[in-house]
Amino acid sequence: GPGAGKTRVIVERTAYLIEECRVSPYEIVLLTFTRRAANEMRERLEKRIGRAAHKLTIGTFHAVALNLLHRFGELIGFRKDNSTVYGEFEEQFLLKETARDLGILKGKSWKIPRKDIDAAFEKYYSVGIEPDKHDPAHPLFVAFMQRCRENNSYTFGGLLVGLKLLLPKIHKYLNWQHIIADEQQDNDLLQWELIRTIQELCGASVFCVADVDQAIFSWRGACPEYLVEHQAEFDLYVLESNYRSCRSVVDGANQLIKHNTARIGKTMRATREEVNHTVIERDMDSQRISELLFYLLEGAPKDLLPEKPAPSDIAVLARNHVLLRRLSE
Repeated sequence: GPGAGKTRVIVERTAYLIEECRVSPYEIVLLTFTRRAANEMRERLEKRIGRAAHKLTIGTFHAVALNLLHRFGELIGFRKDNSTVYGEFEEQFLLKETARDLGILKGKSWKIPRKDIDAAFEKYYSVGIEPDKHDPAHPLFVAFMQRCRENNSYTFGGLLVGLKLLLPKIHKYLNWQHIIADEQQDNDLLQWELIRTIQELCGASVFCVADVDQAIFSWRGACPEYLVEHQAEFDLYVLESNYRSCRSVVDGANQLIKHNTARIGKTMRATREEVNHTVIERDMDSQRISELLFYLLEGAPKDLLPEKPAPSDIAVLARNHVLLRRLSE
């Protein structure tokens, strides 16, 4: 759960493997969801285990994939000299150029609906499956990927597919015996397949830290349902103590999240006893919220707010930008 010390669990498990089980740091790969998380993990491990932290493989899926592709990419057809990774702009530029050469794009008119092309590439990046030969986007997909190979370049999404192709050829050189993976509720199916592939090829243990209740990336292919459907394959440890938030926040979150159906059950408990009041106001709209803000900043009596808040003390959260724009006006 949130604020339950998940990062500390990862740090202590890594230290336990190295200090108590005599596992070589070179045999541990630690996967995070963001570069920031990878840097934080590395810093905390350096404080905990010292120089041994530099021998661990720590990074995002994409960073680990890029490192291995730079080293072994020639095994799947890339040249050994410096390869590059296309950003969104470069990828879209090359896609349009390829489409023009094939006569699929004329001016701003696409012969194939752009949404179908995007869907074909999204499926490839999140599941690792190329579009079928009968898919209208197939010729463009094949030509685009050939251009990338000729340019010795990868797309950001293609890094993981490249790693999928590479793993069977290099697993004997990796010697990874322990996979520790963070924020696994945000994995897509291809990332889960990569973990399973490493596990099987290297004979590695898998330790996943995740919380389905915190899944927020389903819109870009994440599959938190995987954890619910496969939970019987894991030994499950539930961290229910929240060290971050006060009791009213934790209790409120529990009341809301229990209505979700696709989840692994848990009830968070606040360790901080102080209670900040939670007030529910119904039928609020932008006008009434603006009046409430003015009241808090300018008109609230001192017995209610002994200290006048500054605007920077107040946060407003909304479902979409439209609501915030109305409020701003």
